[in-house]
Amino acid sequence: MTPVAAQVPITAIVPMLTAIGNRQWEQFQELEADFVSQYGVEIWQEVFNFCLKPVLDKDSDR
Repeated sequence: MTPVAAQVPITAIVPMLTAIGNRQWEQFQELEADFVSQYGVEIWQEVFNFCLKPVLDKDSDR
């Protein structure tokens, strides 16, 4: 993971996990768009692949 991706604050990630856990897909998409506009697509891909995706349950990972 790049240094920039490793420095993304947890407060930027937790709301996305909460939206996923609550199955609020529209809210997740809004949070995702906000994240991308702030950090960029490359950082989003790293954070999603290395921080979010590994902790998803089976149903959320579809």
